[in-house]
Amino acid sequence: CWAATAARERKTMTADPRNAGPGYFGKMTAAMSHELKNCLAIMNENNGLIEDFTALALRGRPLDPDRLAQVSGRIDRQIKRADGLLRQMNRFAHSTDRSEELVDLNEAAALAADLGARLAANRQVEIRIESSETPPALTLPYFQVLNLIWQTMEAVMTRMVPQTVLG
Repeated sequence: CWAATAARERKTMTADPRNAGPGYFGKMTAAMSHELKNCLAIMNENNGLIEDFTALALRGRPLDPDRLAQVSGRIDRQIKRADGLLRQMNRFAHSTDRSEELVDLNEAAALAADLGARLAANRQVEIRIESSETPPALTLPYFQVLNLIWQTMEAVMTRMVPQTVLG
């Protein structure tokens, strides 16, 4: 059970998670902003292709609608990906505004996993969250719950072999 492993790995967890907030916030924000930069880089590459197609068309070469559609599709996928990342980042940023409340752990675990997906991928680990029909809940500030869930996931991932699934 991943929870039991996390309990054994307490040394990798911060003693008081309320004091780990800035580090956690920074780590997740850096990971998300890196992913956003990747989206922009891919869009920029594809924009360069469109510029090349335009330059060729200005010199008399006919535009290939299929190639143009492929490039447009790649840009569209990155726009949707970036929008999803920004939505997650926004939810995360606003988690610090929320005071103590009854937190749906299914929702919090899904957000924590989404936020840390890049960090998990760097360890060659995939995180899969399976929601329960009756969501467990915990009364704490939402940000603190996200932080605790991530610390637990991170502690477990330190013991996992590459190419495995945490779930």
